[in-house]
Amino acid sequence: MSADLGNSAELGGAPAISASELKSRIDKQEKFILVDVREPEEHEFVKIPDSVLMPKEEFFNGMALEKLPKDVPVILYCRSGVRSADCLAVLKDAGFVDATHVAGGVLAWVKDIDPSLPIY
Repeated sequence: MSADLGNSAELGGAPAISASELKSRIDKQEKFILVDVREPEEHEFVKIPDSVLMPKEEFFNGMALEKLPKDVPVILYCRSGVRSADCLAVLKDAGFVDATHVAGGVLAWVKDIDPSLPIY
């Protein structure tokens, strides 16, 4: 692995993948659950395709933990990566070993993958 960590990065100690790495995993049809931790209005405005909405609050009140399987990789995202990192910490504390989040969130997705999508 190169010194720049390739396509992966550690943000604040949280394992992260780039928007490009997420796109590659989608293209390879890898099995994972893509979770948007933003609010419903944000999800309706712009989202990464095939993502499911579970607002950040659901991670902190335990509802998301009940919905997500521990035997399937989980990838979280938000607008920029801050909220998804917070939610990832909750998942890791709850024993989800195969979980990560998208560095830069949906903003990185729009910038690097699909510039036709709106940003806010």
